[in-house]
Amino acid sequence: MRNQKKFVEDLTRFREYAKSQEWKELRQKRLEKDEFKCVLCKSQSNLICHHLTYSRLFKEKIDDLIILCNRCHSRIHWISPPSKQPEFVNQNAIDLLRLSYVDSEDLREMIEQEDD
Repeated sequence: MRNQKKFVEDLTRFREYAKSQEWKELRQKRLEKDEFKCVLCKSQSNLICHHLTYSRLFKEKIDDLIILCNRCHSRIHWISPPSKQPEFVNQNAIDLLRLSYVDSEDLREMIEQEDD
């Protein structure tokens, strides 16, 4: 588990890093790779670039990231808060949410209606 103090320090540094050209380019590549959609619910609104791992924070590889909508991102962090989040818990939270969206046209329609 990540140390709480280190988490706060990294979060502060990340806010600055998120303004960098390096991060913006990496985020854009991930958006393109995930077709500008949440990988879980396929929403195209309120997209966030989510870290699957913090092990290479500030030196991320494109596969360290995925695109999530704000709703799915919040759900992942509710299941697995980032300050207590080993990689496998993060991935298990994503897998759990992914299972909840399998063949759920009703859910997709509900999300699209909320996005309008």
